Amino acid sequence: MEFPKIKFAKTNSIMEQWLHLRSEVMEVQNAINDMRMINDDEALIEALAVNAIEECLDMIHSAETLIRVIRREYRRIDLEAIKQEVICKNAMRGYYDEEDRV
Repeated sequence: MEFPKIKFAKTNSIMEQWLHLRSEVMEVQNAINDMRMINDDEALIEALAVNAIEECLDMIHSAETLIRVIRREYRRIDLEAIKQEVICKNAMRGYYDEEDRV
């Protein structure tokens, strides 16, 4: 998944973007906590689940922006090679079902 490049990818420092990503992680935590508080209203739980997914996507977008900021500072980094290393490492750990590994 790749989101459009946001303007902060050009201006934020690595630390500024990291702090923003941490705030997004806390928003995910809060959304999950909200879901856990409700146990008898299925429609409300579903609405809160949608909110949790939106917060997860915000977090992913912020993480992608952090990668862009780091790559802006260190241009020789080969993102595709790093991605393949992570996939290989996780495969070796047994994190993937064989039919889902693409």
